[in-house]
Amino acid sequence: MQQAEHNTFYPFVLLDTIGEAVFVIDTQWRYTYVNKKAEELVGRPCEELLGNTIWELFPETVATIFSAEMHRAVQQNTPTCIETYYPPLQKWFESRIHPSAAGLVVLSQDITERKLLEVERGKYAALVSSSDDAIVSKTLDGTITSWNHTAERMFGYTAEEAIGQHITLIIPPELHQEEEDIIGKLRQGIRIRHYETVRVRKDGTKVDVSLSISPIIDRAGNIIGAAKIARDITERIELERRKDEFISMASHELKTPITTLKGFTSMLLRKLERQGMQEEVPMLTRMDAQINRLTRLIDELLDVSKVQAGRLDYEEEPVDLAALLRETVEILQPTSPTHPLIVKETTHAMIMGDKDRLGQVLTNLIGNAIKYSPQANQVDLSITTSNKTVTLRVRDYGVGIPKAHQKHIFDRFYRGRVSHNKAFPGLGMGLYIAHEIVKWHGGEITVESEEGKGSTFVVSLPLKK
Repeated sequence: MQQAEHNTFYPFVLLDTIGEAVFVIDTQWRYTYVNKKAEELVGRPCEELLGNTIWELFPETVATIFSAEMHRAVQQNTPTCIETYYPPLQKWFESRIHPSAAGLVVLSQDITERKLLEVERGKYAALVSSSDDAIVSKTLDGTITSWNHTAERMFGYTAEEAIGQHITLIIPPELHQEEEDIIGKLRQGIRIRHYETVRVRKDGTKVDVSLSISPIIDRAGNIIGAAKIARDITERIELERRKDEFISMASHELKTPITTLKGFTSMLLRKLERQGMQEEVPMLTRMDAQINRLTRLIDELLDVSKVQAGRLDYEEEPVDLAALLRETVEILQPTSPTHPLIVKETTHAMIMGDKDRLGQVLTNLIGNAIKYSPQANQVDLSITTSNKTVTLRVRDYGVGIPKAHQKHIFDRFYRGRVSHNKAFPGLGMGLYIAHEIVKWHGGEITVESEEGKGSTFVVSLPLKK
């Protein structure tokens, strides 16, 4: 590094080691010394800078606040500090200007990253402030660190009241374990999306919310907290409750006339058969089949309503799942001659559960396998066991389920669609009910599928202890 001879009193070697750019300017505005950091900051070697004036080298700064502050520091002999943006380099600089007998010493550093971060923080702060959702951040020990305006409205606590408190401030006592589970997932870097739960307001009333929670990560990659977005879904939950009440009421009202119609149809069918009126029998048989279909739909509607209300009835007893599978196949096979139901593998498997409800699951899975494989001619069934689990598999060779749709397959009212977006018949309740029944038994139901190659539904249940 070079410097003018009359400025040899500066400790130049030391200045080359510091983290800031150092510019020494004489009373004629000429550079007399720059350190290595200064060269890097402006992107020019010292040979281009020394002996030349700042205004010749950087004419863009002449009519800026930087120029004004430089002149003010000289005229008033007063140090100053400014932040300026230099367009040619697209950088922000922070400069501390110190007058001296020889001119000026300017210490500068690139603060572009900090300024951009401030802009992003400003955008984020505006977004958080104007959001219709409650946005809250907390540390990993649950201490609230931020609380936006919507959180104030939703939960009744001001930011001053909430910040510094533990997040259990808004969690009902019976759900405190839920918070520990959430923190455990966050420590592993797992995001939680659209988790529906209940929170409590300052006045003690409950509010239904949908939570999306993400870990907060520092620059070193450490998880240091969590950002939580809470959406008030009370109105939606209430609408769903009313809808379920309507479905339940309508289903109950439909049950009586359908039962009566079924009885009269059966009587008429038997009478026609006794009188030898064989031409009319097929029509009544088809009519009876449609009544049976309608009865199943009504039963499913009633089951959905009961599931939502937590009133689906169960009876617990020892159940031989392999025997139940054989019984179900014997019942369903005569009605589905185009699809042989092939039991590939089975083993003695005793579980504790409700035989009728488990039979309902088997019937649904096998019925779906037939319905969603119109061009195939086989459904494979198997039961295997491990030390603690019995696993049932129902495999078809049909249309399959697109990967994007698989996460919704057990949602209420979801219906499978073929590639041209035409829905299969049904109300989309069977798999939802099956999922709830399996969950009640302490088990799990999953799907493995590839579009155009078929699907395998896997039910895992705990073996009888």
